[in-house]
Formats: sequence, structure tokens, C-alpha cells
Amino acid sequence: NTRYLFEQSEEEEREFYRDTLGTIKSITGKDCKGMLGPALTTTVNTPDLMAEAGLLYHADWLNDDQPTPVSVRSGKLISMPYANSHKG
Repeated sequence: NTRYLFEQSEEEEREFYRDTLGTIKSITGKDCKGMLGPALTTTVNTPDLMAEAGLLYHADWLNDDQPTPVSVRSGKLISMPYANSHKG
């Protein structure tokens, strides 16, 4: 949570997803389906890069209390309400 996405270039943010998702997979053996950004930070590229990385949802936006589709360059991404993303 100390390396904010808004301080990174598009390629640095892309590498953040590669590294983070690869680390999760190597430790758990499972693919990550969605995530919060570090300290809830985002850039204008975040939705596209998350979808590009194979993530299905992000939980950084507090814009609604229902899951909402997000327009991305390729693939699909859902904005999952922060409060609902932690329910088991």
C-alpha cells in the first residue's frame, strides 16, 4: 500500500498487475479474479489494465451499491462495490 498506482506510468502499472497476480498464483496456486488497488489508488488506465491482466472485477470505486459494468478496451470488468467485495 505504499506504492501508489497514480505515481506509475502505464507500463509500470501493467507490470504491477503481472507481478502481483503472478505472486498470488505462485503462493496459492489459484488465479486472482479481482482486487483493490494499493491504498485504493487508480489511474485512467487502471480499468483497461486490470481487464487486460484477466481480472474480472475491481473494488476501488465507491460509485454505487450494486456491481456495475465498466467500459474497457478489451474483455470485461465489473466495478464491485467496496463494501460488498469483502463478504464471504
